[in-house]
Amino acid sequence: MPANSRVLLLESDRQIIDQLRDAFEERGMETEVALSGEVALGIMAERMMQIILVSWAFTEEPPYDLVKNVSLANPKARIMVYGAAKTKAHQKKMLRSGARDVIQEPVEVAQILKAVEDGIESGE
Repeated sequence: MPANSRVLLLESDRQIIDQLRDAFEERGMETEVALSGEVALGIMAERMMQIILVSWAFTEEPPYDLVKNVSLANPKARIMVYGAAKTKAHQKKMLRSGARDVIQEPVEVAQILKAVEDGIESGE
């Protein structure tokens, strides 16, 4: 894994935040957490992130607009959405919004880690 890999996590569930942040940091990844879209955009204004990981449940509505805004703010980052893209139509719309990967439920920490590591190693 490349040194100084940076992951931005957009998640509101404290237990999931702790699990993912611990797992990323154990692997030498710098991890930032945003509890709102505004905070995420502020973090990206200060630092370029390689991976932006968005929980489907981060917003009350499906996070299409959030993903689009994040993609515009940091176009080189690989955006991954995990959680409950309920249908293929939701999944396709999320990809059109700027996500590179949609990880379907049930989601395990190991599955997210693998996707993030693969995304960093691919350099895309």
